[in-house]
Amino acid sequence: MTITVLYKFKGTNLVSTNTTSDESSIPYYIEIGEEEIEQQIRETILDECIGWERAAKKEHKILADFKKNKVIQITK
Repeated sequence: MTITVLYKFKGTNLVSTNTTSDESSIPYYIEIGEEEIEQQIRETILDECIGWERAAKKEHKILADFKKNKVIQITK
């Protein structure tokens, strides 16, 4: 099975893909995919912002949107 987490951020599709043959590990790989994309978002925000405080405010807003609008695909 392939587990893909997708999120469109600033016109770019961020994608994390993991593969497993064990159905019970799907939640684990979804979490890993979410963490990978969140890290990509954080790195982009820090590159754009001057100062941690401003970056933290922006990050909170964008990660809240990610939690609502991410797409999770599971294919066999």
